[in-house]
Amino acid sequence: CNGSLQWKGIATVLFTATVFIISSAPLTVFNLTESYVELENHSFHVHFYRTAYSFMYFTVAANIFIYYFTVPSFQEFLKSRIGSIFSQNGKIFSCKHSKI
Repeated sequence: CNGSLQWKGIATVLFTATVFIISSAPLTVFNLTESYVELENHSFHVHFYRTAYSFMYFTVAANIFIYYFTVPSFQEFLKSRIGSIFSQNGKIFSCKHSKI
């Protein structure tokens, strides 16, 4: 069991680091090339920057999936939380009486 936990920890770190490197690559390219691009090139300085910066959000979105598949305690936590949300009388929202 201990060896399995060690490999899951290594997988978590490797997946998280890989996703971070991939998602931060466009912003790194922008920062390295920004000084070489003319200021009149509005498209590069505005649109490429926004696109590159938006890629950083991919890390945040991917982390929940990485942790779910590699950290058993996180998987159990999510299952219990999601299960408790849907087990309240079979409804997501509990309304007593709604009048239209």
